[in-house]
Amino acid sequence: MARITVEDSALIIPNRFELVMVAAQRVRQILAGSELRVEKDGDKHTVVALREIAEHKVDVPEAFEQIAKGKQLFIESDDLDEDIVDMMDMEASSHWIGLEQKDTHLSEDDSFADALEDELNALENNDEPEPSDSDEE
Repeated sequence: MARITVEDSALIIPNRFELVMVAAQRVRQILAGSELRVEKDGDKHTVVALREIAEHKVDVPEAFEQIAKGKQLFIESDDLDEDIVDMMDMEASSHWIGLEQKDTHLSEDDSFADALEDELNALENNDEPEPSDSDEE
């Protein structure tokens, strides 16, 4: 019975690998509680799935689409959630703003080298760096 069913199903889906994939997908649906589209007649689920394919009871393009969706590791989203994108933009900009705010203790007349030298001297002496004239304002 199964051999005849496979040969009948192969007329619908000539590629045997694709036939196995579609039949397996249909068996999973049956095991998950999907309604049978042909009489079971005491057959196993695989034979029922193959009979459904042979009798054109399975939408083959839909089955291929379900198989492809099940194998996807990354699900494409046509419309990204704009709130999430906005939050990511705000986080990125606040990160850069935070970095800019850390550097505001330098006055315009202080050079970077002077400030760096003060920081290094303070670290060597285990002291806090002396505030510059602009910090006292």
